[in-house]
This record gives sequence, C-alpha cells and structure tokens, in this order.
Amino acid sequence: MGSEPGNPLYGFAALLKSAGIKMVQLSYRDFRPALQDLSEGRIQAAGTGITVMLPQAQAGKVKLLMVHNRRRAPQAPDVPTAIESGYPDLTLEGLTGLYGWRDMPSTLRERIAADVGAIAADPNIAERVAAIGSALHVGTPDEFAAALDEQRVRITEIARTMKPTQ
Repeated sequence: MGSEPGNPLYGFAALLKSAGIKMVQLSYRDFRPALQDLSEGRIQAAGTGITVMLPQAQAGKVKLLMVHNRRRAPQAPDVPTAIESGYPDLTLEGLTGLYGWRDMPSTLRERIAADVGAIAADPNIAERVAAIGSALHVGTPDEFAAALDEQRVRITEIARTMKPTQ
C-alpha cells in the first residue's frame, strides 16, 4: 500500500480495517514513485485523490476502486462512491479553499468569496477544473467553515477506529 506524504490516508486505512484486509504500509517522500510502483505492480494499492490517479486509470495502468465523496466523480462516472461500495462511514469530501488571516474583516472575506463565485461561474473555468478531475462547489465562507468542521469530526471518528485495541 502506498501513501502520499501529508495525507493521513484515514479513509484508505479505515477501509482496510473495516474490510478485514491487512497490508503493509510503505511511506514515500514523494507520491510520484508510489504511483509508478502501483502502475508497474510493485505495490497493490494506493490511496490518494482522483486527480492524481485519473490519468493512470485512463491509460489502463491502475483501476479506480471507489471515491470517498458523496457523489461519483464526473470524470470517472463508473467508479462507485464509498456509500455505494458498502462503506458509508468512509465518506470524506476533498475540500480545497482559500484562507485568510484570523481577524480578516468580514466585508473583505465576503468580497473575496463573491469574486471567487463569479470566477467559478465561468463555464471555461469549470471545464478546466473538471479536466483535472476536480469539481467546483462554491459556497459562502460560513458554509466552507461548516464543511471544514464536519470534515474534522469525520476524520477524528475514523482516526478513533484506527487506534489499536488492547
């Protein structure tokens, strides 16, 4: 099993545990060698974002097993979600956002959010983002903060299940 530095892979590790699969985890300093090892069959599985794996899957070098998002990835509509695969507790959304300083004035925060929303509404931008395997889901700063809080709770829950029992 390969791992991507900086990504705790809680979803993948939780999948292995809940399915009763035991694998040895290999840590890579950079994910590119892990991707190459997976593509060439030197490791059997890896957990990372779909944007990294999509080109390899399209080339027939790897098989995408599932996505952790609530919805199927538009770029890989045949790949089931964790829910569809029978692992609803492993649903994790990939969140990317813009961050500012802690005491940023709310008017500035709202203006930046509105500008980002306007840019994201451009069909050319959405098309370019989709081409790399991502999707735009633009919301308000408060919605993003709530999504981050929800994600933090989910990862904490998954991490608790990963602690060895004694």
